[in-house]
Amino acid sequence: METQLEDLQIVVVESPADTWEHPLVPDLFRDMIGFKLRGYGREYPYGVLAVDGSDLISSHLLLCRKEKASGSLRPIMGMRWTSHVKCRAHFMKFPGLSLFEQAGVSEHVDALKEVLRAADSRGIEVFYAGSFTIEPSERRDKAHSIFFREILTLMFVNYQMDHPGSELMAGGTIRFKMDKYIERLGYEPFQWNGRKLGPIQVRHLAGEAVHVMHLRKFSFEARQTAAKWEQLWQERLWIRNENAVNLNAGAAKRAG
Repeated sequence: METQLEDLQIVVVESPADTWEHPLVPDLFRDMIGFKLRGYGREYPYGVLAVDGSDLISSHLLLCRKEKASGSLRPIMGMRWTSHVKCRAHFMKFPGLSLFEQAGVSEHVDALKEVLRAADSRGIEVFYAGSFTIEPSERRDKAHSIFFREILTLMFVNYQMDHPGSELMAGGTIRFKMDKYIERLGYEPFQWNGRKLGPIQVRHLAGEAVHVMHLRKFSFEARQTAAKWEQLWQERLWIRNENAVNLNAGAAKRAG
């Protein structure tokens, strides 16, 4: 595989609405939208959008390629983490709840509301991790696919470690076998009245079948994979607004 680690940089952009004045954020945000439009456009019919308003208040975990000629960072893979506390602060509906309500799955809605109530009582955040995309030109062969999947695992595990106690939701698209991938990470189906809840049809993905699941603790396999690439995470660029982070932590404690 031709990719060299020294050519790559992990960048975490916290809430572009709070960090927009950082000199790198406007270009990173624009380029992120670009590769997501290309990535989603390759797999979905016209009308499916890769971005929405929650992008401005979410955390973006990006794998960037270092452009030697310009010295810039070009995002080639990424995902978005959206906090239920942050959504509340900005008067927006939590993405996981929107998915379930639009799909008309009342048991899923009830199960998630119970998870959110429990999180509020403990003063922790629940994140919806989604909008996973790879730049189409980077999808070269099986070796690259395995590498990118392992870096995605690194991002999943280590970002949660930076938010102790947090819980995650994620949607595994069945067509791409992402449901099997997140199960290996430790995600489990939501449960209601002792019964595991199955996949839903996601409206904004043109009815795509997605299994939305819940995670409290990563599997040994996931943590082992993350440890393999730990150096790349340690060298990450983390763009955040300290005041905003502190305010969010306080909001989480007051949420109950």
